[in-house]
Amino acid sequence: MNTPMTYRGYCAKVEYDDECGVLRGEVLDINDLIVFHGDCVSDLKVAFRDAVDDYLEHCEEIGRTPEKPYSGKFSVRVAPELHRRAARFAALHNMSINRLMAEAIENIIGGSEGNGAKSPKSARDLSIGNIPRRKTNPFN
Repeated sequence: MNTPMTYRGYCAKVEYDDECGVLRGEVLDINDLIVFHGDCVSDLKVAFRDAVDDYLEHCEEIGRTPEKPYSGKFSVRVAPELHRRAARFAALHNMSINRLMAEAIENIIGGSEGNGAKSPKSARDLSIGNIPRRKTNPFN
C-alpha cells in the first residue's frame, strides 16, 4: 500500500528517483508545485515539512492565500439514465444525491485519507444496497 505523507493539511506522494539516488516527494491536491527530496526517510520528512512551511510563508509574504486541498465540491458527468436512477434511489431512501454519492465514494475508497482504497475490480463488485437507509418513507 502507498501511504501518503501528511502535514498541516497537505498530502504528498513519494517516489524513489533511481537516476539521482534520492527519495522525491510532491505535494498533491493543489495547482502550485511543491517538491522536495531526501537521502533517507527522516530527511524526506524534514524536507516535506520545510517545503510546506516555506510555501505558506511565501504566500503570506506576497499577500496571496495559499491553496487548500479541495473544497469538498466537484461536478460529475454521468449518463442521463444513471442520473435518473441515482435521483430516484436517493428520493426513495430519503437522502440527497450528494449524500448518496458521498456514501458510495466512501464505500469504495474507505478511510478518511483514502488509504484503504479497494482495487478497481473489487470496487465494481460493491452494491449500492450497502448504503445505509433511513427508516422513513419520503412519500408519506
